[in-house]
Amino acid sequence: MAKSRKKSKGNTVSAKQKLHYAQYRNEVMDKLRFLCTMIDGSASLFHLLPEGNREGIFQMRGTLRVISGEGKKIQRRLAEVMEKGLKDKMREVNIEVIKGSGRTISLYDFMLVGMPLYLMLRQENYFKGKALFEPFYNSDDDVRARFIGEVEKHVPLYCEFYSDLKRNVLYDYWMDTKRYIPVGGETISVFRFCLQVIIEPFKLAVKSFKIQNETHLGTELCRFYYDMRQNDTSGLAEISVALKDIEPGTRFPDLRMRVYIQQHAVERLMERTYCPFPNWIFTYLVRAMLDPKVIRLSEDRFLFEYHMVDIKIGYLAVQKVEGELLIRTFLFITNNGTPEGRKLEELTGLQKEDKKYLSIDNLRTLANSDIEQNETIHDIFLKAGFAPILELCKRVRENDKNFRWLMDGKSEQKASLSQLIIEYLKPDADNDEFVEIEDLS
Repeated sequence: MAKSRKKSKGNTVSAKQKLHYAQYRNEVMDKLRFLCTMIDGSASLFHLLPEGNREGIFQMRGTLRVISGEGKKIQRRLAEVMEKGLKDKMREVNIEVIKGSGRTISLYDFMLVGMPLYLMLRQENYFKGKALFEPFYNSDDDVRARFIGEVEKHVPLYCEFYSDLKRNVLYDYWMDTKRYIPVGGETISVFRFCLQVIIEPFKLAVKSFKIQNETHLGTELCRFYYDMRQNDTSGLAEISVALKDIEPGTRFPDLRMRVYIQQHAVERLMERTYCPFPNWIFTYLVRAMLDPKVIRLSEDRFLFEYHMVDIKIGYLAVQKVEGELLIRTFLFITNNGTPEGRKLEELTGLQKEDKKYLSIDNLRTLANSDIEQNETIHDIFLKAGFAPILELCKRVRENDKNFRWLMDGKSEQKASLSQLIIEYLKPDADNDEFVEIEDLS
């Protein structure tokens, strides 16, 4: 009896696998049918493909792989995460099947069935109706090259996103196409199309700066670019800021200054934002420098607004040194060195140590607090210019997926911060200013 049950269980697993395989094949054929429709605007082309060719396209179905280069290796987990992210992006972005037709298919589906169809049609074997596919595979517009170019537009963003300033690492890449025999392939004629993204770590340069007879090390900020106007060229570019962005009215508005960052600033960014991902720090740094919003403090000191997920959370303290810009530290928006932090101090009398005691000197505490819902504290923070932080609190409370990394799940903290601030700032004979704020609210 035991053997019979074991055999039955094995048959059940086999049946499920066959069912899953059949369902997946049907999904691939549906995508192929849709692609054929996009080629000529009708559903007739799919039926012109011989059954053997359809099966061949299924066997050849394309995929994408992110792998390490031959030099320094990247972590396997990083490759897996980047690969998944790129595939998700490819599902969101479309490509014209015939250039100028307006008929599109996602990059992912094109990789899955479009490239195998293209490669099959480029072979010399003939079938009735093949000529109708010529606008797709045999025209002045090379759809294969256009597809690879469209994918390459997004690869630098992931290299940039997963770079790690704590280790002075930016990821470089190149792309290649391969045909490989899948596991279980019986003959060498059974292969799959593979678009490979090869990743290697690139070490950013470090420069020393002399400030008041002290040496400070700064890591250069670079980014990848993709320029469609220059024959779809890509590469690594230094990050710089135009002089006009920090000195309005200058005689040399287009003079550019390279940007460096101290490790102290990276550490403060991670500490005060509670950001667990060094790569996020880099991405938003690039954005802050490419579209700078600057407050001039003195001839050589500036505050650059720093945003995460389109919300201003603080400022980069930047100093001009030897004709270049060095990011010295990061000030969270409540810090007394920021306009909002000074205004909060004026309204409430809170000093640096007070803010630290109340834990309102970091993003995670505020994001998980109830200040957005408490009328008194909401009014104070609004008057101090914290509207972006109030919006962030609301989005965290509504479980916005962009802020999952900030959520701590401690409901008691969410319910207590506003009351803690009120108790801490209880009006007395020497605090008339806070009494006035409470009366106004």
